Amino acid sequence: MADHGIPNSPRSPEPPEDAQLDEDDDELAEEPKPSGPLWLRLCSYLSLTAAIGWLGWQWFLGSAQVRAEEATFAKRLAAELGTSKSQSDAEEAKLRAAREKQDSEFQAEIRDPAFLDGARARERHEQEWQRRLDHDPQLAKTNVERNLVEMEKVSADSAIAPQAALEKIAALASPPGSRVEVTPNGKAFDVKIAFMLTAVLRGASGGVTRQTSEAGLHHEVLRLSAQIARDILAYGGSRGVAALSVTCNQNVLALIIPATATPNEAQLLRSNAKMVREKVFHLALDTTPGLALPDWRSASFEEVARVLRVDFDALDSIEFAQSDAAGCSAPKAAEPGVPLVF
Repeated sequence: MADHGIPNSPRSPEPPEDAQLDEDDDELAEEPKPSGPLWLRLCSYLSLTAAIGWLGWQWFLGSAQVRAEEATFAKRLAAELGTSKSQSDAEEAKLRAAREKQDSEFQAEIRDPAFLDGARARERHEQEWQRRLDHDPQLAKTNVERNLVEMEKVSADSAIAPQAALEKIAALASPPGSRVEVTPNGKAFDVKIAFMLTAVLRGASGGVTRQTSEAGLHHEVLRLSAQIARDILAYGGSRGVAALSVTCNQNVLALIIPATATPNEAQLLRSNAKMVREKVFHLALDTTPGLALPDWRSASFEEVARVLRVDFDALDSIEFAQSDAAGCSAPKAAEPGVPLVF
């Protein structure tokens, strides 16, 4: 039986395995070719180059500014440190010079015979005492001393009119808040002073006083009134004082308790009493008895008190409350704006 099959065609030979791998590597190694026209690629390159250059320039400018600010700060800091050091050196030199001067003066003083035997101290005391006799204003430290120096100055100033001088002297001699009145009386003047006891008496406020007896309060008010009168006559008497009156005012409870009142009724009356400002003591002085004291400045309290005339004394009628049982522990304040009574 004849074979009618298709004759076998010649088969092409398969490439070796190594050759196939080489072809794959060549395909992978090939770079992709840029797409687009050449001018577009050139513009993109130039734009990128310009942007990088601009950023670099800005970084350069910023660095230069930072360096300039750092240099300015360094100069300022150096200047301030130099100034501070100079000031510190100057202060230290000043303190050193002061210590050396003080030490030198001390060494010289302890070697001075006049210092060792007390002659230098006596000399300084005499100099200070003479300054005080001359009423040196620099030695006046308290308000009383300053007022005395000022009264001396006003008294010696002939350019000030007599009435104005007396008004100023009376105001300086009186406690703060006093009422002063100077009125003509012929060729001289009548001087009236009204003061609050609370303005000069420590521990007194409202209707309260530190005194616990009528005798103690009477002595205190008399002493204060005599002191005011003495200062006015000592520094203003040469300006012509025809009459002088000094009145002490005090806040008191206006209180009247009937003799038939029970203890509860008396306590109720005290608790409802109104605080009023009243004249409690008044001194007067005429010209004639004033002539008995030729030197008011050196006059003692007893000498001044003997020539003063007591025209009014209500201190004996003041009742001293010692506890809350009297109803006077917290007195109401007196009405504001009420003038002091002469």
